Amino acid sequence: MKHPLKISILTLLFITSGLNSFAQNDSKLFNDRRVINSHSVEVLNKSFLDIRIGHRFGDVNGKWNTLYGLEVANDVFLGAEYGVTDKFMIGLSRTKGSANLKMLVNGLAKWNLLHEKNGKPVSLTLVGVSTVSTMQKNENPNTLTSFPSFVNRLSYCGQLVVGKQVSNKLALQANFSSLHRNIVEDPDKNLMFSAGLAARIQVNKTVALISDLNVPLTGPQSPFSTGQQLSTKQYYLPLGFGIEFDTGGHVFQLNLTNAKGIPQTDFLANTTSSWLDGEFRLGFTISRVFKVR
Repeated sequence: MKHPLKISILTLLFITSGLNSFAQNDSKLFNDRRVINSHSVEVLNKSFLDIRIGHRFGDVNGKWNTLYGLEVANDVFLGAEYGVTDKFMIGLSRTKGSANLKMLVNGLAKWNLLHEKNGKPVSLTLVGVSTVSTMQKNENPNTLTSFPSFVNRLSYCGQLVVGKQVSNKLALQANFSSLHRNIVEDPDKNLMFSAGLAARIQVNKTVALISDLNVPLTGPQSPFSTGQQLSTKQYYLPLGFGIEFDTGGHVFQLNLTNAKGIPQTDFLANTTSSWLDGEFRLGFTISRVFKVR
């Protein structure tokens, strides 16, 4: 994208639009369905539509040459999600893609099995993400994007997310993920597992501080990998910090993260940026929720 700052203008218009919106049920651990990179335990209520815009700028160590990354778009998210029931939601989005596979179309399904505010000891949600790369096929058979068959374009991620309200101000969650990519480069593995943590500290009625960390457990991405699993690429743990504004009609997140990609099928296996080297970036997400019937 040649002019990513145009997205910022669109989002400002999006925030200040006069369209009528409806707040959801406030009995929730997290204010949004995302915590920076991670999915939260929350789902949309029945008949609510969430229009989402997300953006990841470039590395801040680009300094003045890239206006500290603001002239670069590492990934862009445009999507819509819908509450089929009070426990089950679906979604569809398009992302630019931050690694070799680009022009990604992502499907989402989330099912809330338990919710702490309903008298349960914890909140428990299942998340499924499927991604297809729609980029043009490369005729060179030695490249990752040669796509010998259509299934090579696909990736899948399944997650179990467990959340707990620790106090009136603090909510914590853990996630356990299985990611399968139908095509990878050696010595990468098609199947990888990861675990993650996320937290929300509610400062006041509108503002919260959020953070998340994801740790690959297998494959060359994992800090526990040894021997033949090691890759010539250097991988780092996806880590993010942010501030969140919840005004009822929309949730606005500003964050800093070393992850370039936005969907789980992208960033979990492709985070090669180091916080210590200034390879982190500003990002934002805007969620606008409407009741459609």
